[in-house]
Amino acid sequence: MKSYFTTVFLILSIKLMAQPYPEPDFVEKPNYYNSFSKESTELERQIGPYEIVSGSANRTLYFKNPKSPLRIKKEDGVQFLIKLVNPPELDLVLPLYHLTENKKYRSLLLYNRVIIDQRILPFTYKKVGENTYLLTVSNLQPGEYIWFLQKASYFFGVE
Repeated sequence: MKSYFTTVFLILSIKLMAQPYPEPDFVEKPNYYNSFSKESTELERQIGPYEIVSGSANRTLYFKNPKSPLRIKKEDGVQFLIKLVNPPELDLVLPLYHLTENKKYRSLLLYNRVIIDQRILPFTYKKVGENTYLLTVSNLQPGEYIWFLQKASYFFGVE
C-alpha cells in the first residue's frame, strides 16, 4: 500500500513539474500557441524580397498572397511562443501590425507625409521557460497580421 501511494505521489509530482508550454524549435521564430490543445504552430515566414513602393510621401510594403495559411479563430487573447537568447524589450523589437488585404496581396502603409504609422498593436509578454516567452495579443479583429523580427516577416490570419 505504501508503494502505491509513493507511485501516485511521484506521478503527480512529475505532471505538476512538467513545463506547461512547448519550447519552440528555433530561436527568434514566433509560433502560434493554442492554449486548449497545448500545441504550437510555426507562422508563415518571409525573408525579403517584398515590394516596397515609395510615393511622394508614402511608403508601403506589399506581400505576396492575399491570406496567410495559418488561420486562427478569433479569441480574446491570442498567444504566441518565441524562443530568444538575451532579449531586449520584446515590444520594441517585435512590432505587430494589422495588414490591409487585397485580392492578390497584403500591404502595410509604413508612413505617410504627416506621421510615421502608429498602428503597432500592443501585446503583453512573460517568460515561461529558460529562453521562452509567451506573447498575448488581445482584441484582434478578423484580418491579416504580421510580426517583424530583424529581416524576417511572420504572418497569421484571424477569422
